[in-house]
Amino acid sequence: MAIQYSTNLRQNLASAIGLFLGNTTTACPTVPPTTGTFSINLYTGAPPANCGTAEAGTLLATGSLPLGANITTGTGAVATALAGTWTMTGSAAGTAGHFRVLDSAGNCVMQGTAGTSGTDMILASATIASGMTINITSFTDTIGGA
Repeated sequence: MAIQYSTNLRQNLASAIGLFLGNTTTACPTVPPTTGTFSINLYTGAPPANCGTAEAGTLLATGSLPLGANITTGTGAVATALAGTWTMTGSAAGTAGHFRVLDSAGNCVMQGTAGTSGTDMILASATIASGMTINITSFTDTIGGA
């Protein structure tokens, strides 16, 4: 049997992720930042096995995680994001399949699927062209261990 967590602990984990990604330090400070240090990369294909696995997809776009990231905890330990729409600009043509959030040293700290429905990151269009504005309309991370 896998380890299971209470809803309260899972909600706190989701909050910690939001604080970590929404601030400029590697700790979880309580004061909102003035600049961001994380970036979002959008790639073709399925995500690698884990964040430690080398990237194999084609890089389609790179953008900065918005200041504060607006990642909040929802019902059932779900970290959701967005106040408005996050945007980035396409740097190559292809179909988006996954994303990675990287720290300032280029290390993967989070990855997930990307597409127009049924994925962790919802895009207005998964068909990317160079120079195109890419709109990220939703982001959801459900904490496991239920």
